[in-house]
Amino acid sequence: YRAQLADADVDALPPNEQLALWMNAYNALCVGHVVRHMAAHGGARPASVVDAKVGKLDVWDVDAGVVGGRAVTLTHVEHAVLRSRWAEPRVHACINCASASCPDLRAEAFDARRLNAQMSEQAARWMADDTKGAGRGEEGRVVTLSRVLLWFAPDFAPAGGAVAWAQQHAPTTASTSSTARVDYFEYNWSLNDKSA
Repeated sequence: YRAQLADADVDALPPNEQLALWMNAYNALCVGHVVRHMAAHGGARPASVVDAKVGKLDVWDVDAGVVGGRAVTLTHVEHAVLRSRWAEPRVHACINCASASCPDLRAEAFDARRLNAQMSEQAARWMADDTKGAGRGEEGRVVTLSRVLLWFAPDFAPAGGAVAWAQQHAPTTASTSSTARVDYFEYNWSLNDKSA
């Protein structure tokens, strides 16, 4: 797969195929960082993807692989490609930084023919998770959201903001009062694992 990414003629693809390719690439390249770390440490898993840094370079800024003939980092893929080329907040539900608080990694690749449905499903699954997506407490007076919605607040602004976006994708936040206090889950950077 990494060889196919390296050889892909990305610019020749239609926009939906490019978006699917870049989200799949981010997820695969992030897993690649974990695998690289394990290979360098006798098979030991890092406690966190953050531990997969190289020297003083954070994992996000380490060369992750080649896409379309160009070496890329996770920072480049996330910010210079996904966030800058597509004004699509559901991207945040679709990429996984190998951390427990990330939206769950999809069990299949993103496919341009079903991309809109897949992305909506990812957003709904993420926001339905009341431990890391969206939770509601105190009879709708408090909503707790993923810290991703705080960190990338401008991405959710066109949808009316983080709470409005969460309400679009999760039944648990649908009855949240417009005056509800918004809290954010603590972010758990521990390496994610397969669900039981």
